[in-house]
This record gives sequence, structure tokens and C-alpha cells, in this order.
Amino acid sequence: MAEQQNSGGLRQRIRHPDLLRLYDYWVSRHHGELLPSRQDLDPADFKFAVGNVTLIDVLYEPVRFRFRLIGSLMAQRMGWDLTGKMVDEVPDAEYREGLLAAYRKMVADRQPSTTLYQRLIEGKTRRFEVLRLPLASDGKTIDMLLLCPMYFEALPARSPLAGPPKDTSVPKVVQDD
Repeated sequence: MAEQQNSGGLRQRIRHPDLLRLYDYWVSRHHGELLPSRQDLDPADFKFAVGNVTLIDVLYEPVRFRFRLIGSLMAQRMGWDLTGKMVDEVPDAEYREGLLAAYRKMVADRQPSTTLYQRLIEGKTRRFEVLRLPLASDGKTIDMLLLCPMYFEALPARSPLAGPPKDTSVPKVVQDD
């Protein structure tokens, strides 16, 4: 049980302290060997991450992924809000394929994961980490993914209506589990 919830040492590989807090919260919501469901999580318990959280529905036959909710900070940083759209509709093909591969792996392995990314924002390379956590209404079949990206430094303040800076790049993987 502890090894399943520790996901092969994932806890030791999480770099961002807020993601570590979110991971520990997710682990605390397990029911024995069963994965937590969306209903087991209370956003009030992880207010520090709410603007960054994205929820993705997992659809089967065939396996596909739909954005149920994209956190407001995430949508602003990416420059698109795909709430209600399929992951297949992410504009950048390389980024989209990386997302789909990570989500498929999570569904197959039933394990959380983390990836370190970097991207150019306002002329400066910014690093961030994404934590991906599987959720299952029945405790077994993953029907939702909770994703949370966190930057390692504060980003420049911008109006939510301004959209992303013109020189913002698509995230590139620096290190994957």
C-alpha cells in the first residue's frame, strides 16, 4: 500500500513544495488500496493550488481525454482555455502529443507522475513542474485526472484579460519520470 501511494519514490522526486503538499493530500484521501475520487477531494483543503488545477475527464472506448476545468491561472499562462474541449484540440501538435502520452501512461499504470518543464515568458526562461494525479469514482477505474503546474518563481503580474505575453513559448520537457 505505502509503495503504491508513494508510486515508486515519486514523493522524493517532487521538487516544488506546494506540489508535495498536494501529493500528500491526495495520498491522505486514499481508501486502502483504492484511488481517491473527485468527491474525496475538497478544494478548500488545497487553496494554495486551486488557480493552477486542471481536471481532465477520462473517456473510454476509445480512451480519450476532455478538459473538464482549466484553472484560471493556467488558462492565462497558456493563452487558451479549452474547458469542455478534447485534449486532441490543444493547438501545438508536439505539446498535445506529449500530454496525450502522459495521460495514457497514467491510465495504464494507475500511478501519479511529475514532469519538469521550461518555457520562455517575457524573454526569460521559466521552469515549472506539473503533478498529475489519477482519480477513480469506483476506486479502481480512472475516470479523471487532476493536474497542477507550479512555477518555481513568481511570474510577472498581468491582467487576466491581457492574455499571454507575445513571446511566450510552448512548454518543453526538461525531465520526466
